[in-house]
Amino acid sequence: MTNKDISLIVLQHGLWGNHDHMKFLEKQIRHAYKDKDHLSILNSDVNESKYTYDGIDICGRRLVIKIHEHIDELKSKGLRVTKVGMVGYSMGGLILRFAIGLLGKEGFFRTVEPVFFVTFATPHLGSRLPAGSLFDRLFNFICGSMVSRSGDQLQLVDTYEDQQPLLSILADPEREFHKTLALFKARRTYANVDNDRTVPYWTAALSDINYFESMDDLEISLDNAYPSVVTAFDRRDPTMFKKTGARFRWNTVLKIVFYILSPVLVILFILLVLSYIGYQGMISRYRVARILAAQKKDASTPLLQTHVKQKKDYRRRSSGFSDEADRMMEGNVLADALDAVNLPDRNDDHNVHHTSNHPAGA
Repeated sequence: MTNKDISLIVLQHGLWGNHDHMKFLEKQIRHAYKDKDHLSILNSDVNESKYTYDGIDICGRRLVIKIHEHIDELKSKGLRVTKVGMVGYSMGGLILRFAIGLLGKEGFFRTVEPVFFVTFATPHLGSRLPAGSLFDRLFNFICGSMVSRSGDQLQLVDTYEDQQPLLSILADPEREFHKTLALFKARRTYANVDNDRTVPYWTAALSDINYFESMDDLEISLDNAYPSVVTAFDRRDPTMFKKTGARFRWNTVLKIVFYILSPVLVILFILLVLSYIGYQGMISRYRVARILAAQKKDASTPLLQTHVKQKKDYRRRSSGFSDEADRMMEGNVLADALDAVNLPDRNDDHNVHHTSNHPAGA
């Protein structure tokens, strides 16, 4: 049977997600891709819903197995994958970063050309708030305790290897994850500049400065074809704009009504959400414990070959009040992660850039 060369695009959704969340993107890619006979899209369905709690690494291993199965299926139809692109949403971007490291280590990219790696709204620097107020500490505690192993990793309170959190391992320039990422010709990360509380700009854009903290102080230019994409920004000249008198707005009335009802609504919402998340997190920890126990008995099982240490540090993993994690948020993991994505390769013009690289105040 004569093999026909095709390109493969892998889509991976985020935490609590499922493959339906990526269907719109899949549809748009198929619509834009001219040579549809030479394209295959793998919209991953192996890490859906509650299984996203199990950890970035375990989800990544599941995805690697799925990719191999998909390629084998294509091969049986006379199709040979020669190029691959990766697109990850939210935590899906981190799952892909882990998965490509495994693929690179096994020699996958010796025969398959890595073309592009794209993430949007991905918490590359984790979701841990810098240690500060009591609210910040409480947020970190809840996220790290109730979202099982994925929560530990996003909060930088896990000890994946050598007492380092997984996100630090992904950013280590000596590791396969970092080196494999450098092989992709184009690397892009997109971040929401506003209204994203779960994955704020700084962690999705891998930036130590949030230029968009005060939107009213900025002049923002948008892309003509894609008006949701910021192409440039600069600090606004305050003398150019005069304040106008207050105007009546219906949204002000709605806000007042919301604030009146919010005590009851917030309490009910918190109880429902925490109950559901806590239950799923508890089930996930039990499931992960069985996976790790099976790994200890049979290290040859592909899904279970992991570097995760069995020794638990209860204070670090469960309390969410880790001083070490706070230290890493202050710079160590940040610096490594910046290097991980903004890597030069053989062609300097393929370097990844943030949604906007226009210096504030310039």
